[in-house]
Amino acid sequence: MSMDEAIGLQPGEYDQRVTLYRDSPTANEDGQLVEAGAAICQRWAQVRPYGGTEKHANQQQQADVTHKVKMRSDRMTRQITPRDWLLLRDGTRLDIERAYDEDLRKVQIVMECKQVK
Repeated sequence: MSMDEAIGLQPGEYDQRVTLYRDSPTANEDGQLVEAGAAICQRWAQVRPYGGTEKHANQQQQADVTHKVKMRSDRMTRQITPRDWLLLRDGTRLDIERAYDEDLRKVQIVMECKQVK
């Protein structure tokens, strides 16, 4: 039995490489705050869409795609907050809405995210 199986994870469960960014806004020449992110770590994760809604605003269709992201819990990932976001390898940005330890065993962090267009 592998270590992953012993703690309840399946081999190959984390199949995507993601980069975690932390928001660190800076001021531009006009004094306006501009969003700027600093990469804080890269991790293997499981990224799965789990819901979506269609919105009709001003005769335009806009979709919010919601994802659930899971990754190993470690010192860095236990500090994830909604001010952070993930970037997938294909350039897709996922804003973190909520991050929590699903089973309170400090084994896996679960994040509920919204895709940014």
